[in-house]
Amino acid sequence: MKALCLTILLLIASGAYSQAKKIGTFRFTEKKGNHAARLVFRTGAFERSKHKITYGRRLDLTVLEVDGRMALGVDGNVPRLEIQSMDFFFDGKKVTVPRKLYADLYEPNLDKNYFATKIGDDESSLLVFMAGSDAAGGYPSDMGAEKRWSPFKILDALLRL
Repeated sequence: MKALCLTILLLIASGAYSQAKKIGTFRFTEKKGNHAARLVFRTGAFERSKHKITYGRRLDLTVLEVDGRMALGVDGNVPRLEIQSMDFFFDGKKVTVPRKLYADLYEPNLDKNYFATKIGDDESSLLVFMAGSDAAGGYPSDMGAEKRWSPFKILDALLRL
C-alpha cells in the first residue's frame, strides 16, 4: 500500500513539475546573414474565470470553444496552459503579435522537439513551427512574419472548419 501511495505521489509531482516547466517566458533566437530574429512567448496557467467556455459543432463533432473559438491542443478538456503574449523582434525592432493569432492555441510545446524558427531564404521573413497538445488533441501551427513584419498564422484548413 505504501508503494502504491508513493507511486501515485511521484506521478502527481512529476505532472506538476512538467507543467511548471511549461509556464514562464521562452526566448528563441535565429540568425542569418546580417539579420537576427527573436521570438518571446509568455505562457501561464489557464484561468477559467477569465474565459467563456462553451461546446460547439465542427464536422459532426462536439468541440470545446473558448471565447467563441475552437480550442486547439485539448481534446474536449478545459485547457491548463495558454499563451499569454508573443512578441517578434527583427534586427531589434519589436512587433507585438495580436492575441487573435494565438488565442486558440493551448497546451503549447515550446521545447526543441516541437518548436523551431527559421529566417527565410530571402532574409525578410521569420517562420515559426510549433506543435501543442494535451496528449490527445494535438495541432501543428505554422506562424511567421513577412517583409513588413506583420505577423500571420497558417493552420491546417481542417482545423478551422
